[in-house]
Amino acid sequence: MHDSHVHSIFSDDGMEAVEDVVATALSRGCDYVAITDHVNRDYQVIGYDNPQINMSAYVAAMQDFKRRFNKKNFRLAMGAELGYLKSANNLYIKDLADIDFDVIINSVHCVLGSEVYYAEYFNKCPYKHFAYLEYLKAVRESVDAPYPYDIIGHIGYIQRNAPYKEPDMFYEEFSDVFDDILTAIIEKDKCLEVNSKTYRGGKTTSEFSLRHLSIPDVDVLKRYYELGGRKISFGSDAHRTNSIAYNYDKIAAAMKEIGFEGFTRYVNREPELVKF
Repeated sequence: MHDSHVHSIFSDDGMEAVEDVVATALSRGCDYVAITDHVNRDYQVIGYDNPQINMSAYVAAMQDFKRRFNKKNFRLAMGAELGYLKSANNLYIKDLADIDFDVIINSVHCVLGSEVYYAEYFNKCPYKHFAYLEYLKAVRESVDAPYPYDIIGHIGYIQRNAPYKEPDMFYEEFSDVFDDILTAIIEKDKCLEVNSKTYRGGKTTSEFSLRHLSIPDVDVLKRYYELGGRKISFGSDAHRTNSIAYNYDKIAAAMKEIGFEGFTRYVNREPELVKF
C-alpha cells in the first residue's frame, strides 16, 4: 500500500506534521508516501491572499525528513502539487529550478479567474455544462504545461463542492474533450491520478457506488485504458492523517478489474510500477 498525494503543514490548508503523516502511513502498512504540498502560484496571479509555500524551508525540511525516515521498507518522497494557470507558468519554471523533487503533480484548481471550489466560480458559470466544460478545457491546457511534471491530478476536482443536485461529471457528456485530455496524457507519457477524495456535500466515497469511488470516475478510467493509457497513480489527497491511503484496496480492485497492472509511483522523477 502507498499514497502518492498527501499534504502537510507546509501547505496553506495542510493540518498535519510530516512526522505524523509518516507514523500514520506506517501504521496502515504503507511502504511509500509522497508529501505533495501546494505551490499555489495560480492563487498568487489571480490575487487570492492565501499564504504561499516557503519553498526553501519546505525543501530543507523534507530533505531532513527523508534522511530520518527512509529505510529499506519505507520511502518518504518529496513532491509538489502545482495549481496550473497559464499565466503562472514562468513562476513554476522558476520554482522548480534546481530542486530534486521525487514527484510533481499538475492540477487545475482555478478557471476563468476563480477557484472552482468556491461559489464565485459557479456564480460566473451558472450552467453546469458550461462550468464543467471550461474546467475540462483548462485541464487539457494543463497537460501541455512547459514546466516539468509527472502526474495529472484529480480530474473532476470541480465536482467536490459543486452546487448542483447531481454534481457528477459524466464521460458521455464530455466524451470529445475527455478523449483529447486522455490521449494527450498518453502521448506525453504522463500519469493519470486516481484520487480517492470524492466527497460532495459532506458525503464520503463509502456512501457512493463504484462509479463514485474516485475522481476521475470509473468510466473515464475505462476509456483511458481503452485508448492505451497504462500509468495511473493512487492519491488520497489527504490533508488530515485519517484520510491517508483512503479506499486504497477498493480502488486497487476496481483498477485491476479494468485491466491495469498496478499503480505507478515516483522516486527521483522516475516511475516505478507497483503491481496489484
